[in-house]
Amino acid sequence: MNIQNGIYGGNPPFTWTFDGNSGTTSGITNNVFGWVVADLLTGLNYGFPGSTVQFNGTAIGNLSSTQWWGGNMPDGTTIARANTPGGQGLFGARAQPNNPTNYNTYLNVMMQVAPSAYAYALQERMGRVLLEFDQGVDPNSYLLVTVNSDGIVNNAPLDLLLLNQ
Repeated sequence: MNIQNGIYGGNPPFTWTFDGNSGTTSGITNNVFGWVVADLLTGLNYGFPGSTVQFNGTAIGNLSSTQWWGGNMPDGTTIARANTPGGQGLFGARAQPNNPTNYNTYLNVMMQVAPSAYAYALQERMGRVLLEFDQGVDPNSYLLVTVNSDGIVNNAPLDLLLLNQ
């Protein structure tokens, strides 16, 4: 969080590990690991994780990222951007009405004042989810995100470990 291109900048360096292979990046990459990090960062900026606000009968924080932005679900159904919390404008203060520090306040204000303005680096995430992470499909799969695993404060990378996907 302390680096300029971190959570709010939308382009953090990260380390990934998958099936015994690993790598380190200097920023978001255009592959599955970059998409996962981008979904996580965008969700954090929009205030979706931990949100208890209901959308179609489910707390936004309990929805998958595909349900946040739109895209193709594992069962083949497509969720249109207009049918998502993001597409309905339920982000920022609307997703976290009791937690004003759990979202990007600049993004929140800009999207209210000038909805067509480009207020965040990964704002185009809406409607373009690469994959669905659903434990209903594979109950043994999980996503583990460790922040600042090396303990270095000034340039802490985001370590990403994907298992059993």
